[in-house]
Amino acid sequence: MLKEVKVIDLTRLLPGPYLTLMLANYGAEIWKIESVGEGDYLRNLPPEIAPGYGSYYSFLNPNKKQIALDLKSQEGKNILLKMLESAHVLVEGFRPGVMQRLGLDYDSLKDDFPHLVYCSIVGYSSHTPLSSKAGHDLNYLAYSGVLDLMGSSEGPPQMPGIQIADLSGALFGLSAVLMGLYQQAKTGKGDYVEVSMMESAHCLLPFSVARYFASGEPPKRGQDILSGDLANYGIYETKDGKYMALGALEPKFWLAFCEALGEISLLQENFLTPQGKANLKKKLRDIFLQRTQEEWIRFAEKGDFCLTPVLNIKEALEKKELALNELYEKTGTPPFQSFPFLKGPLHWKNFQPSIQNPPGKLGQDTHFLLSSLGFTKEELEKLKEKGVIDYPSSEDNPSQ
Repeated sequence: MLKEVKVIDLTRLLPGPYLTLMLANYGAEIWKIESVGEGDYLRNLPPEIAPGYGSYYSFLNPNKKQIALDLKSQEGKNILLKMLESAHVLVEGFRPGVMQRLGLDYDSLKDDFPHLVYCSIVGYSSHTPLSSKAGHDLNYLAYSGVLDLMGSSEGPPQMPGIQIADLSGALFGLSAVLMGLYQQAKTGKGDYVEVSMMESAHCLLPFSVARYFASGEPPKRGQDILSGDLANYGIYETKDGKYMALGALEPKFWLAFCEALGEISLLQENFLTPQGKANLKKKLRDIFLQRTQEEWIRFAEKGDFCLTPVLNIKEALEKKELALNELYEKTGTPPFQSFPFLKGPLHWKNFQPSIQNPPGKLGQDTHFLLSSLGFTKEELEKLKEKGVIDYPSSEDNPSQ
């Protein structure tokens, strides 16, 4: 689908690499540029699949070309400019101002590369006083209003189990890049887009923000209709200490659930009043504690009322009817023989994403790619000696 698209990837950690992973799996050629010597911080973060192949890094970076390049050197910048002659997209994840100091910001490049779609993923938007402030996913969630809504009404804000701001920034960034490519195809012109992870997280609050704009009162943690306020939309512990998720929100599902239980009396409670909510929650807590999770699963199979088990990752992947394993593919290439890579959740009728290449060593494709751009063997050796680029020795690198 994106076979002719070339992307310069100057990102690291999670947000940018997740964005470019989605592009890579649909055919885009990703040139992942990492710093000489160190590379992406995730490369050596445990748990490792093998030395130099951290599982987080490996999961995010198949189907990409690995280049080690020192962008702080003038020669390194010149090499990047050479790469941009044939690139369609540049994605970077530095704090606002870093690319400008390097002379590689959009305004510095747009005259020479008017076709370029330039995407910056930042923590805080450059038009705010926080633009240069350090932060991570948790900080962006805290500022955005998301973190305040995490957890129950009786307790403090709870840290989420996934990186919501990082991933929302990646997916909004992916949307932006695809929009930019569409414009590029129509007009031949590129553009600049900045994606703030804090703002992206905030944009995941449509119901909460709408409620605030309508009432003037911010939603309280665990007390909104879809976050714990309603008894018929909640999580309940089972007899064996596991959990079930009840989502019988619509009247027809709530009726079907009560009828299947043989507890028609539950319908007499007004689940919209404070007392009715409290009564229903207590009754449902007692009811769910009467059966194990497996018994509730069998019960749910007989009806249509939005009742599902709360599974961990292992359980979810092993549940055949969910078919989650179809989202992954193994390459069989050492050291990844048993390591599955994510293809993605889009099921096209006439296109099947695939994992063509597992991630390589730091700088594995530097020699090959720069040779294809016209650099001689002698020039590359000199650049390597000066620390401008890096690549494995020919014995360790089949791409040379």
